[in-house]
Amino acid sequence: MIKRVIGLHFSPNGGTAKIIERITRDLAIDLDSYLASDVEYACYDMLEAINEQPVIDEEAVVIIGMPVHIGKIPLPAIRLLRELNGKGALTIALVSYGTATYGNALYELYSYAEERGFTIIGAGAFIAKHGRKNSVHLLRPDLDDIEAMEEFCRAISHKLKRLSGSEVAGLRLKPAPLMIEGKMPVHKVSRFSPRAAEVAEHTFERANIVIRRKPEWFL
Repeated sequence: MIKRVIGLHFSPNGGTAKIIERITRDLAIDLDSYLASDVEYACYDMLEAINEQPVIDEEAVVIIGMPVHIGKIPLPAIRLLRELNGKGALTIALVSYGTATYGNALYELYSYAEERGFTIIGAGAFIAKHGRKNSVHLLRPDLDDIEAMEEFCRAISHKLKRLSGSEVAGLRLKPAPLMIEGKMPVHKVSRFSPRAAEVAEHTFERANIVIRRKPEWFL
């Protein structure tokens, strides 16, 4: 039985946190109206989660959100994720990006989270304010982006309801793997210098000004 929804985010610029907080709240409210027991929810910065130790187990739905840097998830976020134990919790993996592509970041997060014992049932990539204050992308996320987040939340809620109804004698059916394309990227620039990574991210943004990919998700 699902009793809590926990949002975990690594969000230096705040954009990823807003997405995770919104989806965590909306999902908990929807599940609360469906399930017999009250569904609690809370969001944590991943830096805080290591110390506060939110209750992650098979009674929790976990939403993990990270920003995309140069088509990858940031090295500090990977290190924090490796400190967590998923304990089989049903989990949604999300990345936020501000350029034309999220690269291999979603596949990377999916792979690392599965490695840490999280059971991924959904994944998505959404637009967020990303990078410098004078970014050319300040008009995003727009109403279409917000509607996409709401649609994803409804879809993942329906899937969770199906899974919660498939328990037999306390055994939960294992969800099928998600078909996310990608490969594990190499973090050479990030390992060399945080400043070099920042310059590379700025160059990456400027090279992808015109074409903007729409939000995508996998269930």
